[in-house]
Amino acid sequence: MQRAFVIRPFGLKKVQGGKTIDFDAIHRDLIGPALAEAGLVGSTTAEIVDAGNIREDMFGLILGGDLVICDVTIHNPNVFYELGIRHAVRRKGSVMIKGRPVKETTPFDLLTDRYIAYDISNPAKAKDDLVRVIKATRDGDRRTDSPVFSMLPALREQDLSAIQVVPVDLREEIARAAAANSSGWLRLLRSEVERQVFRWPALRLIGRAQRSIKDYE
Repeated sequence: MQRAFVIRPFGLKKVQGGKTIDFDAIHRDLIGPALAEAGLVGSTTAEIVDAGNIREDMFGLILGGDLVICDVTIHNPNVFYELGIRHAVRRKGSVMIKGRPVKETTPFDLLTDRYIAYDISNPAKAKDDLVRVIKATRDGDRRTDSPVFSMLPALREQDLSAIQVVPVDLREEIARAAAANSSGWLRLLRSEVERQVFRWPALRLIGRAQRSIKDYE
């Protein structure tokens, strides 16, 4: 199953003109249901529960997400910072959304980029539009949706397998399962890593282990 990461403001935020937007409600009523209908898992940095440096985990989610949803409704520095990272390291797979009506204008650097508009008083109404764009972005053959890669066509995308690191304890468990000739254990590990940021390099390790014990099926 493919994984998404959501870049957005959190909680209640006042915007120009005195309006207050509940971005958690927008996630609940629009973003979350759209991702589920499109068959993706994932959320925001709120899903990070492990101890450690949250920025390290955040970078991993931004880099490793098959798709990123970014809400650019308001001028939120964290949102623009994280979106900039995504645009710099991934050629495609980024979808922007923007609530209306608000008085805050879209930053100059994003003026020509496409985004899905939603009504801040009824965000759920835009769910079908967002689902359609998510599927088109995921399944389409568009070369890039990143302005960085559009302007710098010779720029190479990062090799995820060279960046994402499989935790040592998981590597050791895969080795123990292979040594025990346990296809069931390896298949269980396969299902457990499916939702992890490091799932692709982990799945490769598990696949090699399955091959070593001739679990070709």
